Amino acid sequence: MLKIAWQNVTHKKWRALASLGGVAFSILLMFMQFGIFSAAENSADIVYRAIDFDLVLTSPQYVFMVNAGTLSRDVAERVKDVPGIESAKPLFASFTLIRSLEDKLRRGILVLGIDPDDPPMLDPAIQQQASLLQRPDTVLMDSEARGEFGPREVGSTVDIGSGHADIVGSYKLGTGFIAGADALVSDLTYCRLLPGRQVDRPNLIFLRVKPGQEIDRVAHRLSVALGPDVRVWTRPQITAAEVNYFVNIKPIGIMFRAGAVVGFIVGAVTLYQILSTQVSSHIKELATMKAMGYSDSAVYLLVVTEGFIYALVGFVPAYVGGLLLYKILRDAAKVPVWMTFDRAALVLTLTLVMCAASSILAARRVRTADPAELFA
Repeated sequence: MLKIAWQNVTHKKWRALASLGGVAFSILLMFMQFGIFSAAENSADIVYRAIDFDLVLTSPQYVFMVNAGTLSRDVAERVKDVPGIESAKPLFASFTLIRSLEDKLRRGILVLGIDPDDPPMLDPAIQQQASLLQRPDTVLMDSEARGEFGPREVGSTVDIGSGHADIVGSYKLGTGFIAGADALVSDLTYCRLLPGRQVDRPNLIFLRVKPGQEIDRVAHRLSVALGPDVRVWTRPQITAAEVNYFVNIKPIGIMFRAGAVVGFIVGAVTLYQILSTQVSSHIKELATMKAMGYSDSAVYLLVVTEGFIYALVGFVPAYVGGLLLYKILRDAAKVPVWMTFDRAALVLTLTLVMCAASSILAARRVRTADPAELFA
């Protein structure tokens, strides 16, 4: 049966190549949509992954990092009296505008304000350069910012927020879909560049728990000690909330999830059309097989086998194309997307399901095929 199916697929080589191209494109579309959807998930908590913490304190109005509300800075001092807390470090976060050094256009940027004497960031490059931010109106720029923000050499002055800041260093973070670029400033510079912000009102306070302490138990102590005006999150809780916001609430996540569904549907329709044409062009041969004693299920199996051939052969160039496009997205658009085994397995499984369903639908015509009528 496999040999017959292969001969049917390759009987007309140019048509077979065109059909395989259509199937490969449909699979590639799924790779792109699932990849971009996963990038939205990956970028949702990218800043949290760069911070050293076990617990984080926010106001009860927390929505996501840049809409977190504010806390009184003295909360950071109060929590140090709670058993099990090793350190407490505030963070300021807000969107503002920065003027590109290249085309002079203003674009959105994520600005993070830290205490330069005690930064909460994990990156050793930030730890080493944080002291440079003690000078007012200085900034560390993310080297992973998208290209439209132009060059960001150390020593340049950028128009950011309502003022100017000198670039004194760089680090590597990336923000994916959160913003086109990000920057680190001191808490004092943050309040100078963004009017209305107060240095005694941070957006978040990150806590480290002493070694040997149970994080959940310490979180409960904090909740009791701080009352309803402060919300206590563990790392898994805050990252899950951030991912949920970007994937299930923000339009971007919903759009990419819908795109993945559309990609599957487009692939199914494309393959159905290809196999339907294939069945129509070989309907006499298929009907003859029935006349020779082959059952409907055997003929169905032949058509399904043809579908699987299209799927498996088309998957290879689609996979290679996915790798290439992911690299282009990472390099040109700074989108955090990589090919993973799980995604490749998911797309392959969906492709096989898609092919099986399309093949069965395309083969329905064989059931009513009458050799006597076809050869009359």
